[in-house]
Amino acid sequence: MSFKSLSYFAKRTIFAVSEQSRRHLNNPQGYLDLKIGSQQAKRVVFELYADKCPYTVEQVTKVLANTFEGADGSKLSVKNVGFKTIIPSLYALTGELQKGEGLSASNKLVEENYQVSHDSEGILSLVNNENSNTSQFLITLGPVEWFDQKYVAFGKVVQGAEVLNELEAAGSLSGEVKQKVVIEDSGAIIPKEKFDDHHHGHGHGHH
Repeated sequence: MSFKSLSYFAKRTIFAVSEQSRRHLNNPQGYLDLKIGSQQAKRVVFELYADKCPYTVEQVTKVLANTFEGADGSKLSVKNVGFKTIIPSLYALTGELQKGEGLSASNKLVEENYQVSHDSEGILSLVNNENSNTSQFLITLGPVEWFDQKYVAFGKVVQGAEVLNELEAAGSLSGEVKQKVVIEDSGAIIPKEKFDDHHHGHGHGHH
């Protein structure tokens, strides 16, 4: 039995690594600098799956880069947003994305599809609250597939996975955060080729 599961695990790992390297060059990356307790902030870098959910990723990269602007001029940012729920082996959930100047009734990002599964640790996902019309980010700390048809997963950790262990340690089984965790800064890294292919300099308008 152990041989079988080992070979299954090895196959999955090899597949995951080859998949990642195949997509890596075309997909943008985003990062969150997490300040846990009184420590210096540590960076977690995510690959953002523009090949699977391009519109969600387009919005998120702008939020991460602090350049998001809604049709009504509303701004959204994840900077200085804290984590409000952390449950070890399950997930860490941020507070609502920070509202900027000129905000109308909605500061919710648009959901796209459920192609990416919450099947492992380090998945980055979008949580939309219908009641309050707001968005939050969620990072998985283990498989939580029951979120698959509920929230839009759009990225995965490619660097700084060890920081997730510290993030997890700041939580509790009840979800209460024992040690304050704040997103001190964020940003996006967009491949030049992708920018050139899709924008041809500075395009106008939006779909």
